Amino acid sequence: MPPRRDVIQAIQLGSPEKLIAFCRTLQRYSPVGSYLDPVPAPMPGYADNLVMAGGTFIDGSTSELSADGPLRPPYIVFCQGGTHWTHMALILEALLDQAF
Repeated sequence: MPPRRDVIQAIQLGSPEKLIAFCRTLQRYSPVGSYLDPVPAPMPGYADNLVMAGGTFIDGSTSELSADGPLRPPYIVFCQGGTHWTHMALILEALLDQAF
């Protein structure tokens, strides 16, 4: 089987609190917009509220690092990017400190 190379990873978190905490942590460690607080909100085209975060180095470049997910079971966050392993390591360490 070839190695996996998906750009977007689906991570099942199991609760709305964990989904929101994941997005907030990613945003908090973002070089651009770290002061922003992702909150669930209605989004055209979605039946459920959506929470979104962008952990980019360049404003608006979601392929660098972003996460979003609808607030509905099974509470999956879709994480995309992560072009810098050190940036991802900082975020993962912060998530683990929160007992994910």
